[in-house]
Amino acid sequence: MLFTVVGVPSPFALWAIPALKMLIEIGVGDFDFIHLSTVEQLRNDWQNRKTEHVLLFTDCPESELAQILSRNGNPTIFLREDPLQVAAHCEAQVPRESIAATRITTLSFATLHDIALKCPNLKFSSYNPDSGELIRSFAEFFSIPLTEDQFSEIIRRLGTPPQMTPKNDHHLTVSGAASHGSLQKVSAIDDLAGCLTPFASIFNREAVNTFDWPITVFLGTDKYGAPSNDQIEKKIDLTGPARILFYGPYFHLPPGKWEIIASFHVAGNLSGNALLIEVLSGLNVIAKGTFLLPIKGTYGFTIRFPVFEPREPIQLRASLSYGAIEGVFSLGEVKIRRAGTSE
Repeated sequence: MLFTVVGVPSPFALWAIPALKMLIEIGVGDFDFIHLSTVEQLRNDWQNRKTEHVLLFTDCPESELAQILSRNGNPTIFLREDPLQVAAHCEAQVPRESIAATRITTLSFATLHDIALKCPNLKFSSYNPDSGELIRSFAEFFSIPLTEDQFSEIIRRLGTPPQMTPKNDHHLTVSGAASHGSLQKVSAIDDLAGCLTPFASIFNREAVNTFDWPITVFLGTDKYGAPSNDQIEKKIDLTGPARILFYGPYFHLPPGKWEIIASFHVAGNLSGNALLIEVLSGLNVIAKGTFLLPIKGTYGFTIRFPVFEPREPIQLRASLSYGAIEGVFSLGEVKIRRAGTSE
């Protein structure tokens, strides 16, 4: 029998997986445990399994694997957790790395998005301080018979599920992962809510349609366009050569067609210039456009792009097309919206 479980990084998942292992071992017998993220892993581990019972777990499936699990008719448990609390949990593991924690959180939710919406035989399982209720719900959903002695033995060995620390007790430090620079300015976790809380709609089996990316998640450059490993400046002096002005945030989006709607302010651009906007998935440019920079005023741009593989981070990159002898640029709001939807 196949027992499928998916979930995001959290204390609940760290308790639930050993609990499910114990439940299957006591209630069913010997089994194989497969923790995977790719179809190749699934093929290899399935062929090498030693029993007829398999507990399969994923928290970051590639697109092809997510499609397979989305069509899976076998019972599937989704370990439910609040996106802000997941980010706080991830940040607590590596202090002063809140943007990295947000990237991990968006990665897991984006890759599991379609499973939550499309899997036909899915149960969302939420934290419950009563471990007995959780074990009974797992056993009932997976049709695992338990005697009272077996149930008591599982509860004795498991203990109480750990509870998430309320998100307001956490503060995220706006800092990039090592591969994408490091920011040292402090921001409350709620400041990143627009990047995270929209994912909660999947627990109503509704698609995520909009995100807000605050300017604090974008990285700036020096006067030559080299990464400054610091947060984007509120006002960027355009004087200097053609160069990258800002980039980031390397967050993850569910599969589909998306668009970025951004506003910006420009002043003192007397000689004129143009802004090259690129969207990258991983290292690949998947959309680009050029937008003229007026002398002054507040303007905006919209650029559409597809997401085929949610495991690849999305980057918005803006470059000055020509050298400038004057002018100031300021990034405003950045919204991400599923193409064809309205706010």
